[in-house]
Formats: sequence, C-alpha cells, structure tokens
Amino acid sequence: MTILLSNVPLCANADIVVYTDGHADIGVTGVPGNYTMKIELDEIGTFAPSQVVTRVPDGVRTTFASVPSDISPTGLVAGQPGSIWILPQIQNELYPWPGLSLEGIGGTGTGTFRLLSASMPAGGNFSLWSWGTFAPPNFWMTTADGINPVVGPGADTVNLNIGSHAHFNFGFTVAGIYDITMDVTGTRNGVDFTTTPGTFRFAVGDSSAVPEPTAIALLAMLAGVVTVIRKIRPQTGIKPSAAQATDHSYR
Repeated sequence: MTILLSNVPLCANADIVVYTDGHADIGVTGVPGNYTMKIELDEIGTFAPSQVVTRVPDGVRTTFASVPSDISPTGLVAGQPGSIWILPQIQNELYPWPGLSLEGIGGTGTGTFRLLSASMPAGGNFSLWSWGTFAPPNFWMTTADGINPVVGPGADTVNLNIGSHAHFNFGFTVAGIYDITMDVTGTRNGVDFTTTPGTFRFAVGDSSAVPEPTAIALLAMLAGVVTVIRKIRPQTGIKPSAAQATDHSYR
C-alpha cells in the first residue's frame, strides 16, 4: 500500500493521509454507547474519516460512446456519451479497494450503513453498487435521484451482519472532491446503537488537489447540518451478504 502524507508522520494521529492503493475498510470503532465511524488501512492503522483522502485516479475512468442502461442509476444518461470513475468491487492492486465492515466490534446482530449527505462537484454523482453472476447490478446508494437514509425500500443503505464485511463498486461521474457522509445504525447483542456520522473524502481525477487538513476538519464539523433530500425509488435487489459475487464492473 502506498500512503502519501501531508507534512505529518505516519501514525494514527496524522492530520491527513492520502490513500492510493491496497485494501481498506470503512467501518465502526469504539465501545457500546460510544461508536464512531472509522477507516482502517491494512497494515497501516485506523484513522478517523477526516484524516484520510482516498485518491480515485484517472486510471479507473471509463468513457462510453453510449452509456449502458444498467448503469444509468449512477447519474449517467443511457444511450448518451459519458464517463465514470469506478473503484471496482474486485481488487486491482494498483488502486484503492475500500469496503464496508462491521468487523471488530464483537457480539452479534446487524448494522445498516446509511448515506446521510454528499458534497460533490457540479454535475457529479456518487453511487455504490454490486454485481452478481449473470444478474443486473444492485444499486445500494446513489445520489442521482436524491438521498434517502431512511431504512426500507428505495433507501440509500447497506445492511451487514456484525462480524462481516463486503466490497462494492464506488462510482463518481465528474472529477473533483466528493465528501460522503454516512453513519451506521443497528442492533448489537439485542441493544440498539447508532454511530456518530463520518465524512469520507474522495479526490477524483489526477488533477484534483488534496485539500488542506483544516478544510477537511471544517467539513466534518459542518456535516451534521447538511440538509438531506428524501427520495423514493424502486428497490433493485436483495441486500448484500458479507461476500460479494464476481465483479463485472466497466473498466
């Protein structure tokens, strides 16, 4: 894993870490009654969301002469020219491979990752989806039709069992800085819990500059006041299990 730092030593207290390749998990840390969001970089350490910027390089960009209809929920228009940057569901060692995880907190139960808000470049959209073998994609989160964190049909949510993790395609339709705010709500050992929200930053495109640490910290402070746009859309499939099927992402 290649890690670039912004004038800080490599440690869990670093102001900013640029995540460029290898495996990582977005997940939950803490103790009952005080759970927070985290991002854990394999062999490096565990960081607060505001300490890490995930680099999404132009190497994962796909340009279509005619966008396939099955990925139009990303915000691209089916049948029209378009481009999308995809961090793929199946690992490519050259690029970041982030997953969602409920490992490490112990106990039994389930948790739901909820998309709460997204700050994106003009015209951009974020989406999270998975592919099954010989099956259409399941879109779990997409900003193209608004944001709905309320658990149920059409919600921007991902359900996982405690102790499991899963990988998905992370899609971005325009180069620039994306700040994606999520939390996790669920039940552990029969007791309900909800984490504090965490804002995860993605720098999409080779020319996107990594912001100063103070800018990230300020956004994390403001994340709680971002207005959520509710939406209703059809459910696209069953909720994912801990292990995802073969990737067929467009790359």
